[in-house]
Amino acid sequence: MMGRCPRLEVTKRQIVLWPTLAVSFLLTTGCALDDYVRQDGLWPAWFLLPFILTLVVGAVVCFLVHRVRLHNWDLRDSAGDPGGTGLLVGCLVVALALGLSFTIYSFTVDAVDPTQRLYNILWWWLGSVLGSIGGWCLGMWRAVRGFEP
Repeated sequence: MMGRCPRLEVTKRQIVLWPTLAVSFLLTTGCALDDYVRQDGLWPAWFLLPFILTLVVGAVVCFLVHRVRLHNWDLRDSAGDPGGTGLLVGCLVVALALGLSFTIYSFTVDAVDPTQRLYNILWWWLGSVLGSIGGWCLGMWRAVRGFEP
């Protein structure tokens, strides 16, 4: 069996830390979000904010976790790739959580045109899903590209 590299060990505490920081960041930015939700012409923000957030966080988490999996991979036990399907599901769960939270929040804001509300929600969902998938692809690609047995 291959030896484990001590500098690549990821503890459960480290894995839980990043989603906790992301959620707390989102909760603290919600204070001033009401004013922005009511404005017309901010559709790029509703796409770019969740896209960049899920792209960066997803890429970092997927890179770190898959890199550890690759370094701990032993061909004698399993000839197949250590896999990243669980990571993709995790990224999509984060996108689902972001999308649902913004959807629920949008319906609580008063004085927003229903059409604008629908567009805000659609752009947010699109940015969340595309950013999550892009983060997964980017993280997996970077982990495989930088892998040296």
